[in-house]
Amino acid sequence: MLAFFAFLLMIIFEWGAQGDFFKSGRKPDEIGVVNGVSITNKDYDNLLQQVRQQKLQEVKKTTLTETEENEVREKAWDQVIVSKLIEQKIDEFGIRVTDQEVRDVLFYNPPEYLKRNFTDSLGRFDEAAYFQALRDPRNDTTVSDVSSKLREDLKRQKLSNMLQGAIRTTRAEMWDNFEKEKAKATIEMIKMLPTQDPRDFLSKITEEEIKKYYE
Repeated sequence: MLAFFAFLLMIIFEWGAQGDFFKSGRKPDEIGVVNGVSITNKDYDNLLQQVRQQKLQEVKKTTLTETEENEVREKAWDQVIVSKLIEQKIDEFGIRVTDQEVRDVLFYNPPEYLKRNFTDSLGRFDEAAYFQALRDPRNDTTVSDVSSKLREDLKRQKLSNMLQGAIRTTRAEMWDNFEKEKAKATIEMIKMLPTQDPRDFLSKITEEEIKKYYE
């Protein structure tokens, strides 16, 4: 979560994302614009339903209070803006996901939300039933929708990996930072006052003594 938050700040402040939510001459279904890309009612409503459902599961209720509903709406709006920003960067960097990559995840490394319906009360995943459901022609529409979501998730993961890979700290930088933050020293000093005028002492130093000290 912390890494993603830092990533989001990088997008907003370093990549110059700009929102124009009061632009005149909008399209009929347009409710906002982020870097020239429209946010439609459909974009917002789809995410709102997801966030609302998550909140209902979280609070274990069938309806939300007015305060909770306002929180859900605000969270959905924030998420739809972030989603648009991420989509723009995915396109900018040319990040792609192949059909085989989607299939590998779908069949061999399914996310928890897919495994949940095929897991018993003891936490055992019924892989055979899961594979059967994937291959059942009656589930083609559902599998297609799930595959589309997985494709978008994988694109975001690739973007995140790319950003993390670009941020490297060398061993020298680590030690330098460690020394600046942690290194300490204890110094003991004895203050000695001259018994005569220092100028008198300096005037008695010969060239030979200076050479000998230097060598």
